[in-house]
Amino acid sequence: MKILTLPPVCLFSTYLWFLLVSSLCSICFCDHNSDHVLCLPTERLALIDLKSNLIDHANRLSSWAGKDCCTWSGVVCDNVMGHVQEIHLRGPYYDQRLGGTISSSVIELLQLRYLDLSYNNFGDISIPAFFGSFQNLIYLNLSYSGFSGEIPHQLGNLSTLCVLDLSYSCSLYSKSLAWLRNLKVLQQLDMGGIDLAFASDWFTVISNLTSLLELHFPSCRLKRLPSNPTTVSFTSLIALDLSYNHFDSMLPGWIFSLHNIAYLDLSHCHISGVNPGPHGGFHSMPFLRTLSLSTNTFVNSSSLLNGLSSLSNLRRLLASECDISKPILGNLQNLSLIEYVDLSYNRIAEEIPKSLSNLCNITTLYLRYNNFSGNVSELLEKFCECESPKLELLSLQYNNLIGQLPERLGKLKNLIQISLGNNNLTGTIPESIGRLSNLRYLVLHYNSLTGILTKNHFANLTSLKQLWVKDNKLVFKINVNNWIPPFKLQVLSAGSCSLGPHFPSWIQLLTDLTSLDVCNANISDTIPNWFWTTFPYVDYLNISHNNIQGKLGDVISFAPGAVLDLSNNRLRGVLPGNFSTAIILDLSNNKISGSLEQFLCSSIQNPRQLEFLNLANNNMSGVISNCWINFLYLKILKLDKNQFTGIIPSSLGNISSLRSLEMDDNRLSGKLPPWLLNSTSLVVIKLAENEFRGKIPSSIGRNKTTMRVLSLRSNKLEGKIPDEICHLS
Repeated sequence: MKILTLPPVCLFSTYLWFLLVSSLCSICFCDHNSDHVLCLPTERLALIDLKSNLIDHANRLSSWAGKDCCTWSGVVCDNVMGHVQEIHLRGPYYDQRLGGTISSSVIELLQLRYLDLSYNNFGDISIPAFFGSFQNLIYLNLSYSGFSGEIPHQLGNLSTLCVLDLSYSCSLYSKSLAWLRNLKVLQQLDMGGIDLAFASDWFTVISNLTSLLELHFPSCRLKRLPSNPTTVSFTSLIALDLSYNHFDSMLPGWIFSLHNIAYLDLSHCHISGVNPGPHGGFHSMPFLRTLSLSTNTFVNSSSLLNGLSSLSNLRRLLASECDISKPILGNLQNLSLIEYVDLSYNRIAEEIPKSLSNLCNITTLYLRYNNFSGNVSELLEKFCECESPKLELLSLQYNNLIGQLPERLGKLKNLIQISLGNNNLTGTIPESIGRLSNLRYLVLHYNSLTGILTKNHFANLTSLKQLWVKDNKLVFKINVNNWIPPFKLQVLSAGSCSLGPHFPSWIQLLTDLTSLDVCNANISDTIPNWFWTTFPYVDYLNISHNNIQGKLGDVISFAPGAVLDLSNNRLRGVLPGNFSTAIILDLSNNKISGSLEQFLCSSIQNPRQLEFLNLANNNMSGVISNCWINFLYLKILKLDKNQFTGIIPSSLGNISSLRSLEMDDNRLSGKLPPWLLNSTSLVVIKLAENEFRGKIPSSIGRNKTTMRVLSLRSNKLEGKIPDEICHLS
């Protein structure tokens, strides 16, 4: 987050300079209708040369023609002398980025004060050293522009510079920041993403930049936060971002001497301890508006957490994954301006105070994955009492909350997300929820909700993208055969709810689905033909544990690499080859018949992604085809309880990833292949209740086998059991 575009002091000095000639000129784009050519010829030629060296596929610089460069897009001149003072070439869109090289002729722009080349793609070229020649430059922005290499020390010659932004410009680095020492009036510095791992002088240099207002050093590979001195000279800082640096030191006390700080981001720094020193804690930062501390365990300190209650200007608090176990919500209840709170993934065991919902300005409340307790009914009722509730994102899942969803829930009209899954909620879902036209995510799974859902519950949910109600006792009763859902769901998770007995026809209209779970949903019907070709984006499908009948589709349109669980139904037919594009396929406990040939030996010759195949307890028969050469990633193969005959195909021995092979209770015959019992990858081998003959190979276990389970009972084997079996661990 950057608070300023141009620091106010720099703006003041700029305006002061122009006020000296205010009766004659001002900074503006020149009058396009004037016949007077204001642009200086030497500066026009410099810009033409700049354009000729740039790659401009989007023709952004098409206006750079004619005599008056002051009328060109992105160019700002002063109206008296005609000098080019500003160049605005920030890339608007990814496909409109400029590339190429920067012509050295731009140093002819002697009065240039503002240069913005951000969000372009200069293809890993170095930052031109001649940029250090712009003696009047106050603003330089090269962020996200594809520069790489070492930052030229010549930038230290820009003694009038107020804003310097080099962030995330590919693979820039600096071994020393000594070049910054001369930038005495620098107020905003952003070097995010620049490798400063070897710039051990970074703190010493920064400490002497007394004019600095904003310092952004995220993801710079910094390793230490110096503990001395206890105070610093840049106490005028209003923004400090050191996020995503893995510091191996404690949080020093000088941080708390930044009394004017409004934005502090120390997230993902993995700081484990704190030395508050004489300055105390966060209570010494009364102007804080944003405090981001995620993934730092030093936060789990009662003295620090208690200091939050005095931050009356705080708008945003982010402290997820901080291993907080101490109560914290009581310290927030009087922060009337707070808008965003994220305390997710901690160990906070605290009853949510009713007063928390007095924070009527709050838009985002993330408390998921904790041990919070309390009544969610009371919390939501209080939010509904706000004169103009602003709550948009509410995530309290994976806690120990009780209560019911209040009837007035529909009053929270700004809600985009309701995530209350994995709690102990009871009662019904109120019909008023159907008025939440902005709602995109409704997550209520793994509770004890009951009652009937009708079309009224979904009446105006036109924005809904994800519906998670799995493992409740809800009954869908959409008593309209031609009901058209008002939403275009991407996720429908309704397992263990009742959607039957007929297959819900309205699901056919949800063609944007990526995840569909209606397992154990009391569906007892024939699967419709449209089902196999309607969901081209589905990568997770679970219709298991129903009583679904019908034939497997010859053509399916699920996404490649999908997880398909169709087990425990009454599906029949031959397994077609296009099912092999899944990554997990479970068709166990159905009535699938025929051989595996079509599935294994289809015309698809590319390696399959299939990792888990379960065809157990079906009516499949015939020889197991020797076509496993393309199943290189297979880990689990379950073919038990069928009627397969013949031998174990040798191509299975080429699958080095195979961990479990279960073929028991078939009619397989022949000898046990030595490669199978000597496998260095298989952990489980189950071949019981077949018709294998001959002896158990004495070579078993010679090759550092990983085998843990071996089942050969009820076959026609003979001879002595090899002693080597006793050495299997």
